[in-house]
Amino acid sequence: MSKFHDEFFHRGTPEHDRLVLQTIAARNEIVSFIFDEGVVEYQTEVICKGRNGFIIGYADIVFQYTPINEDAKGVAFIVECKPTLNSWGDTLRQLKTYMDLLRFKLNMEQFGLIITYSTVDTETIGVLLHENVGLRTLDRETGKLL
Repeated sequence: MSKFHDEFFHRGTPEHDRLVLQTIAARNEIVSFIFDEGVVEYQTEVICKGRNGFIIGYADIVFQYTPINEDAKGVAFIVECKPTLNSWGDTLRQLKTYMDLLRFKLNMEQFGLIITYSTVDTETIGVLLHENVGLRTLDRETGKLL
């Protein structure tokens, strides 16, 4: 089968599901690292469709941050959870695709965010930040930010 077929029909693992739940639980801490206090709502398994209606994939989580300060604008974080980050390039392409497909649906500034248990070097983090994609590492056992 094609690589696309394998990736599209890849079933999540219990470890992935655990990371998604840990990320949701840590959402305020994750967002407050970047922005001031506000309300962080979320949706999981957000469908991403192409212009022809074909399903391209599902974003693990979308955080929608609304600041308490009424003058500030809200921001959306398209979140991809990868327990083990084997390829930051593959994940970056995936996130950029989802961000492009969701930009009109969300109608707010967007950032990508990779959540992983893996340790990533600072050079990789710099490349991701250049692409408006952040990376946060959670502790596998506690789910706390490292």
